[in-house]
Amino acid sequence: MEDFTKIVIEEFKFKADFLLELHFRDGKIQTIDFSKINYRGWMKELEELEYFNKVALNECGNLAWPNGQDFMPEYLYDWDKFKHLFIDNSV
Repeated sequence: MEDFTKIVIEEFKFKADFLLELHFRDGKIQTIDFSKINYRGWMKELEELEYFNKVALNECGNLAWPNGQDFMPEYLYDWDKFKHLFIDNSV
């Protein structure tokens, strides 16, 4: 069974608009540019910087926003493997 405790985010830092540096429990640091994501449906609010900046860590150690938006922590931990699910490079 995989150890899911490593994907817990212990802290994050704003590096620029929509750019977050995530610090995971196992010491991994992942920098993600959320400005490149194609937000749809209930995630659309995240396009607004003022709302995006309301991000916080929830009780499970994951990024979360006031209206319930979040990303699966596995995706954030292995962003290079999963970012194609969120970024449309065909444009």
